Amino acid sequence: MSLSIFQIEAIQKILLNTVFVSIPEEIYFVLFTYIMMGEFDQWKDEDCKRLFQPWDYPRILIPAISSAVVSNVLRYTGAGSDVVTLGTFFMLFFGIVAMGDIFNNAGALKWMGKVILFLLLGSLLGGLCEFIYVPFLLYGTGESLLIINDNIFLNFLFSLPARFLEFSIIIFLLVYKRSLLKARIVKMIVESKFLVTLTIAALIVNLNFYIIMYNIICYNKALTLLSAGLRIAVVLGVCLFPIINLSALVWCTYYVKNNEAVRKKAASETLRKIAAELKSHLEGGNRDHLVWVLNGLVANLQVVADELYCEERRNGR
Repeated sequence: MSLSIFQIEAIQKILLNTVFVSIPEEIYFVLFTYIMMGEFDQWKDEDCKRLFQPWDYPRILIPAISSAVVSNVLRYTGAGSDVVTLGTFFMLFFGIVAMGDIFNNAGALKWMGKVILFLLLGSLLGGLCEFIYVPFLLYGTGESLLIINDNIFLNFLFSLPARFLEFSIIIFLLVYKRSLLKARIVKMIVESKFLVTLTIAALIVNLNFYIIMYNIICYNKALTLLSAGLRIAVVLGVCLFPIINLSALVWCTYYVKNNEAVRKKAASETLRKIAAELKSHLEGGNRDHLVWVLNGLVANLQVVADELYCEERRNGR
């Protein structure tokens, strides 16, 4: 059965947009996720001669290419932007998991949770990279986003600033990998099931907010009647909204965890004082007060045990 002209044109668009627009974007998502998860920790070693080893290429390219193909097939067969976004995300997730070889690992679920967490974070950052300039290009040129998506050359040109910003993020992570990969706040979050769940929920809410505002402002051009100053204010407000509430989540997490660390340090100091006092009584031969000291020891140890138990419950372990 021969293909019609429209089918051939659709296939061409899928192939060209996959190669020139989508694959670079999906590579950013995969690299961001791997770097944040510490999968490329060998980059921190002074004797590391090359960034990528031969086995790293399929780990990066297979999830990136498969998700890029799926996203373009969905886009050029009439699927909505929300379906395209979900399809791309799940293909990235399944691709990374399939290449991770973690199914016989006891920590597989935790590893997959981290993949979801950092994929969502990377998606939000990638979305913001587009949103800070796409509305101004659309309103400035008078072009429609539907027309741009249908024109491979225009779509490629419009995607260049976002790709530049996204790979600038990757370069930033590489330059500061020694500190960022070991950042306390990242370790605080991924070590607690409750905080991982809370952060994933916050990222999903913010990503949905971004998608809704992107459709309203870019596809529907809801800011057409506003002045240039008001457009800038609205776009900046949309960009700052996820940054502000996620920063608040990070600050609250750090505050709570810091208080827990203070309490743990106080419990440790209590144990040291008890041990020192008990040792002093034993070495001094003061047996008369030994029973009293041991009773105090039991009471203080119970307080310390209760503190540590409460901390474990708060961490969801």
